[in-house]
Amino acid sequence: CVRACVRAFAHGSVSVMCMCACVRACVRACIRAWECVCDVYVCAAMVSAMDEAIGNITRTLKNRGMWENTLMVFTTDNGGPVTVGANNWPLRGSKATVWEGGTRGSAFVHGTMLNKTGYTYNGMMHSVDWYPTIVSAAGGKVDDPGMDGIDMWPALQNNLTSPRTGFVYNIDKTGNVSAIRVGKWKYLKGHPGSHAGWYPPAKDDTPLEEYLATHESNAPPEAGPWLFDVDADPLEKTNLYSAMPDQVKVMEAQLSEYMQHYVDDLFSQHLPDPKCDPALYSGAWSPGWC
Repeated sequence: CVRACVRAFAHGSVSVMCMCACVRACVRACIRAWECVCDVYVCAAMVSAMDEAIGNITRTLKNRGMWENTLMVFTTDNGGPVTVGANNWPLRGSKATVWEGGTRGSAFVHGTMLNKTGYTYNGMMHSVDWYPTIVSAAGGKVDDPGMDGIDMWPALQNNLTSPRTGFVYNIDKTGNVSAIRVGKWKYLKGHPGSHAGWYPPAKDDTPLEEYLATHESNAPPEAGPWLFDVDADPLEKTNLYSAMPDQVKVMEAQLSEYMQHYVDDLFSQHLPDPKCDPALYSGAWSPGWC
């Protein structure tokens, strides 16, 4: 995946066609190999096969004269699961938690339509923003006043300040967790997730269970709630909940506003989603839970 991405970047081209989730597919293929086969060589082979497939896609686009009009997006949907060897260092936590290590995702955007290139964008962006952003890049517009996503295309295209000022990490009554972001402030209540430590890259062949146990002990024992200034403290090491009661009130007010629109999810109740009916999608299951 990385080789294909670098190869594309080196040629300085991109297009109005968007290929998302390639990196996610790479990572998931690797994780499945690790979980099911526990063989790092199988994992490496699967990533190599994915790399070759992405190379085939970019080559085909070039051969068909579509490459210069293609916007290529590589993105992930969450941090990696430390329980199967993934690593989110230096951020805190794992996939399936609301710590930054479990929720911050990396992405790569490449295309000739970008006015500014070769930079790292540090503005706030949520995964729901991809839809209106890609539509905007293609020259369209999403007219849906109830949509959560925000058009980030002008910001990404020109490295401008993000129009997004906050978002919901997760609000789940069943799982007893609430986590929101307002500006630089992050507020968490309940149970953020089972793996709350910091997990540096392993330097030896220590068994995974022993490695996790060692670094789980590094996590602070406090039970929350938590308030973090994630601009100054992206590693979430300093809980400001007791020190900043006024900011806590602001966060509680915003959380209460979100709770007024809370809808119980179907997934945790093991209920079917009628929108996934294959009859609606020529026999394919869609959109699915993820």
